[in-house]
Amino acid sequence: MRITMPLLALVVALILVASQAIYTVSQTQYAIKFQLGEIVDVNKDAGLYFKVPLVQNVRYFDRRNLMLENSDVITFHSYDDSATVERLITALERYGRPIICTEYMARPRGSTFQAILPIFARRHVGAINWGFVSGKTQTIYPWDSWNNEYTAEPKVWFHDIFRANGQPYDPAEVQLIRRITTSVRGRLRTNGLRPVGSTEGLGPTALLIAD
Repeated sequence: MRITMPLLALVVALILVASQAIYTVSQTQYAIKFQLGEIVDVNKDAGLYFKVPLVQNVRYFDRRNLMLENSDVITFHSYDDSATVERLITALERYGRPIICTEYMARPRGSTFQAILPIFARRHVGAINWGFVSGKTQTIYPWDSWNNEYTAEPKVWFHDIFRANGQPYDPAEVQLIRRITTSVRGRLRTNGLRPVGSTEGLGPTALLIAD
């Protein structure tokens, strides 16, 4: 018993030391290791790391917040419905930076011009939709077309606005885009800014400029 107890105490002590010496960094974090108040290491990659107990300590930082707080312009993409897009914009507005949505518009997912574009206009968010003219990229088809073959045009296009002959897939969409971009251009002029491009004779080329 006199031998067992010291060994047990030693094992417990080693476990405690090991638990204090090992730390992990996730993919959304980076960690700074300090020794007596001085930075001795920065861990930018996810993984398992070691530190000297009592002498060294580690502070964690959210990599996502770091990028957002140091960005001049914040970009995001979302193929979600209007409620989700509203929440995303609200979360990003607190950083006080210009916001641009670099991808949106996937009709079967509820990400449509009718549902999303008015939100961007109202909340002063720049936007670039995915797809323009139906062509070689074949993005009128849904994402599962990577694995499933489609032999006919889908009833509801996934992306894209115009057919190859320049005719719109949905004329109502084009009218909505023209109405909203015209309104935004007018708002820019009111604020003393000069908008670029024109939507006169709205077709594929003019729509690209407006978008």
